[in-house]
Amino acid sequence: MRKTLLLLMALVMSAGFAFSQTTIAPSSNVPGVEVVTNGVNGGAYTGVNIFTGTDFSVWPWTSGPEAAFTPVKGGAYTMTFNFEATADMNGMRVRWITSDSYGTNQSDPLVEGMWGEGAEGPGRFTVGNADGTVAEGLSADFAGTITSGSVLTYTVHFTMDDVAAFQNIGSIGIRGGSGSNDFIVNTIVITDDATGNMLVNYDKDAPAATVLPPSSTVTGVEILSATNGDAYTGANIFTGTDFSVWPWTSGPAAAFTPVKGGAYTMTFNFEATADMNGMRVRWITSDSYGTNQSDPLVEGMWGEGAEGPGRFTVGNADSTVAEGLSADFAGTITNGSVLTYIVHFTMDDVAAFQNIGSIGIRGGSGSNDFIVNTIVITDDATGNMLVNYDKDAPATDGIPKVNSVVTNVYNTDGGIIVNGNNDIVSVYGIDGRLMKKTVAGYNTTIPLSQGIYIVKVGANAVKVIVK
Repeated sequence: MRKTLLLLMALVMSAGFAFSQTTIAPSSNVPGVEVVTNGVNGGAYTGVNIFTGTDFSVWPWTSGPEAAFTPVKGGAYTMTFNFEATADMNGMRVRWITSDSYGTNQSDPLVEGMWGEGAEGPGRFTVGNADGTVAEGLSADFAGTITSGSVLTYTVHFTMDDVAAFQNIGSIGIRGGSGSNDFIVNTIVITDDATGNMLVNYDKDAPAATVLPPSSTVTGVEILSATNGDAYTGANIFTGTDFSVWPWTSGPAAAFTPVKGGAYTMTFNFEATADMNGMRVRWITSDSYGTNQSDPLVEGMWGEGAEGPGRFTVGNADSTVAEGLSADFAGTITNGSVLTYIVHFTMDDVAAFQNIGSIGIRGGSGSNDFIVNTIVITDDATGNMLVNYDKDAPATDGIPKVNSVVTNVYNTDGGIIVNGNNDIVSVYGIDGRLMKKTVAGYNTTIPLSQGIYIVKVGANAVKVIVK
């Protein structure tokens, strides 16, 4: 099957077609990737968790503080990771997990199918442990002695099957063989086999990418609702304030400042409040529906692409990805559907009205029957988050509001102590940049360098000075 896929790709490319694959800059703080060290911050083991969901009650039956990527049912993926052994150890394992707790992952003897489908035992893939070894499924056991100081790279091909809870699905955990904690994970890269797009690029030595806290009031993001008296329902994400200069758009403020030729990724989630005819993401020149680039006088209104004057028509299933703007997520969307769409786009250095501007999210055929829940935009080159809109988040200026009644966070030498009850704890710098995100139990220590921080525990936040 894999050879057939490669042959087909070669034939297509020989016919003159090229695939545009998304790459992500390496970062040492990838959302949804949790690096755990035994004995540090209360860690009970050494390893890494790559979360694929946040709600244990729905597919893919896993609960983490946030997802590193949003998988699709039946989707095939490739993970390559590199690590160093800090002492002799008995192999490495990659396994399905249900949460970030070692005790409740799918190695629990009560959980059927703990090793994933395969040819050995209850679905356990046992392979060698030489550098460059590839496992064709999860869970994978890279068996045998690994000597201290070895730096090895392993690859795992896996599929996110549409199966019931506990049946070889979930988030992904990297663990030492026989419970070993004597290793350091250096890098993790996950790609989508169908598109070649990079989904995760963790590098412990890379700069930490900027992660913004969610807010319901993001500068340069305009949310409109016909129900509330606006001319239409949708969202405008402005990239400039002066129509006479690149990127040829005029908004009250810019949500982010793009660079010419820059590549970006936007992920948005919405709910249909009635049956509707698809969704569209388009270039716009201003916040007026009548003067956006659907105006018949505006050339190149749909952005460069393979259909019509550059219009990308794709499906409308959950997690559909469009490889350009403007994007038409076509087809009937039923009332009550809650869907996430992804758009990769480039801010080209082109003349006015030529597939550039600000970005508008609209209902298909002018539909106003939807609510935009979240919008996240990241810079593909740096991995930095540029926009993080969430309609249900507090209305902030980017930093959580301080609540003086929070009494479960204390400063200590070199960090803070949080007395939580499996609460999600987010630590922000005074500039609003997310520094750390973890789950805290009782008397959890979080190391921090000297400075002033905003620590959010659940819905409350407190300012802490670390000396």
